[in-house]
Amino acid sequence: MLPEVPSYVRVGPADDTVVAEESTSTYNSKMQDYTLVDCYQVFASAGFGATVSEELKTDPMAFRTEWLKKEGLSPERLAVIRAKGDSMEPTISNNDIILVNLCNGDALRDGLYVLRIGDSLLVKRLQFDVLGGIKVISDNPGYETQVVTKEQRADVHIVGRVAWAGKKF
Repeated sequence: MLPEVPSYVRVGPADDTVVAEESTSTYNSKMQDYTLVDCYQVFASAGFGATVSEELKTDPMAFRTEWLKKEGLSPERLAVIRAKGDSMEPTISNNDIILVNLCNGDALRDGLYVLRIGDSLLVKRLQFDVLGGIKVISDNPGYETQVVTKEQRADVHIVGRVAWAGKKF
């Protein structure tokens, strides 16, 4: 015996109003488990630096609300962008989707961050030293580690910490 097929996926003659109401109701109940996060048509360079001229919003991306809460992430402080380049391989690959927890005076700790230096937007591993400097590290050994001194720190704007990255295979 075949399982019952919900009316909203059935093909054939049906009352369109009932099908539409059931589809909307099912969609809305399923979407209650998700939070939409703004996506931006901007690339953070996993290479030598991508220049940003405009940050255009695109269709939002859905994340499970329960997961966001468990991770301590506030939806209004999140943004989704893409990576460009290979300097963060194998951790982050070209065109990977990155969920960024935007900084807002948070205490910074070592980890993956999106940062802006001049007009360049980068995704890099950062290590903070006790003297106020930052090591800007590429996971790909083909790229050298950069050091930002305490005096140069004003030129670096840390946009946010990478909370999640999605890969396409």
